[in-house]
Amino acid sequence: MRARFAVAVVGVSALSVALVGCTPTPTALPDVVIEHEGSADLDGDETVVALRAAQLAQEMAWNSGDFTLSTLVQTTTPDAIDDLYREYLSFTFRDYEPEVHVGPRIWAPIAVASTAEGAELTVCLADQDRSVTKSDPETSYDLSAGLVVTYTVEVDDQGRAALGRVSGTQEACDASAAEVLTFDPAPTPPEKITEGDIRKPAGK
Repeated sequence: MRARFAVAVVGVSALSVALVGCTPTPTALPDVVIEHEGSADLDGDETVVALRAAQLAQEMAWNSGDFTLSTLVQTTTPDAIDDLYREYLSFTFRDYEPEVHVGPRIWAPIAVASTAEGAELTVCLADQDRSVTKSDPETSYDLSAGLVVTYTVEVDDQGRAALGRVSGTQEACDASAAEVLTFDPAPTPPEKITEGDIRKPAGK
């Protein structure tokens, strides 16, 4: 059953963070449709919640080209925002067709282990294509065809998450416990992106 709700980043202490040095753009939160309800035992784990909130905000920033969004600033470490911004510029100005993402990455948490860097999160990452362009509007995902992936996740003292190393494997897994969220209305890919369309992170 498809359910619709307004995105609210909850369960992350970063919501009370004091923003210093810039005035972030107030985030116009999109609605999302729950295409598939998550059912993993670890869905309520602090590391899982923090990373999901950060990844959702990062997709919103990518789709809008706005890296000052308050939701992004409150959930994602400054270094991770800079990395995302550089990736966006590299993709956008390399003659690729502009793309938007219909929702965040689809994965089910399998295990969480504490490390010196924060946490090591093992997930089942579903086979997925969540990007659309003007010429290729089709998306797909297959929860039955996943691969085991390990994320190194750093969560700072304000609850903001950064995705560190990503270690993939060829180990197959079933991602049927994954939550699948899709933006509604669906984002529309632009014909062209110019530098004037982009809002840079603070300090850039």
